[in-house]
Amino acid sequence: MNILEAASSRIERERGDAGLVINSFPSLVSTWLLPRLNEFRTENRDVDIRIVSSLEPVQFTGSDIDLAIRYSDKQPSDVMSAYLFEEEIVPVCSPSYLAQNGPVEDPDAIVNSTLIYCINHPTEWTDWFSAVGIEGIRSARRVDIDGRNGMRRFNAGGGYMPANRIELDNRALVIEAARDGLGLAMARTPYADRLLESGDLTISFDMRMKTGMNYYLCWPEHKTKLRNVYNFCTWLLSSLEAKDLTNP
Repeated sequence: MNILEAASSRIERERGDAGLVINSFPSLVSTWLLPRLNEFRTENRDVDIRIVSSLEPVQFTGSDIDLAIRYSDKQPSDVMSAYLFEEEIVPVCSPSYLAQNGPVEDPDAIVNSTLIYCINHPTEWTDWFSAVGIEGIRSARRVDIDGRNGMRRFNAGGGYMPANRIELDNRALVIEAARDGLGLAMARTPYADRLLESGDLTISFDMRMKTGMNYYLCWPEHKTKLRNVYNFCTWLLSSLEAKDLTNP
C-alpha cells in the first residue's frame, strides 16, 4: 500500500508541475474567470490549464480537479479553502436602455421597466424589492392585464408583477441581455463586474443587497504543495486583495 501511495503521490506531483484543472460554474467561468486568466497565463506560460464547468459542486475524491470555486453561505469545512468575496445584488442595464427609456430614479420606476429574470434565482427580484421596501411584487406567470400604472395584477395573492419580463436560464445570458439593451437585470457579484468597469453596463438604481452567500476557492489538502495550485491561489488572492490562504 505504501508503494502504491508513493507512486500515486509522485504522479500527482509530476502532473501538478505541468497542468492545472479548475472547476467552476459555466456562467462564472465565461463572465469572470476567463477574462482574468490571461494575467495568470502571462506569469505562468508553462502551465497547461483545463477548466471543467458544472452546475453542481465538484467532489474532489476520485477526480483530477485541482481547484474549485464554490458558492456557499459558510466556509467549506471538508477541504482547504480561501475566502474570495461576498455576493451582492444590484439592478443594472445598458446606457442605451437608459437613453431610450429615461433614468430610473426610484424603485417604483423599476417595477414599470422590462425586467430580466434568471431561472436559477427566480426570487431575486422579489427579494430585492422587499429589501428596498416595495412589497407585493411576485414572479407568478398567471396574469390578468391591469392597465393601472403599467403593471399587471395576477389572479392569486393580489400582488403585482412587472408589465414586461424576460426569462433566461443562466446568469451569463441574463447579463448579456442587459448589455444588449433588453431591460434591467439583477447583477450578482461578480458576474457583471467587467462590463460595469468598461461602461457597457451601468447600475440603474444603486441600492445593493447582500445575499448572505460567498465565494471560496477550494482544493484538497493533499494538493496544497503542488506548485501550480499554490501559484494560482497566490495569484488570485493577490489580484482580489483577498485574505491569505486559510485552513478549514
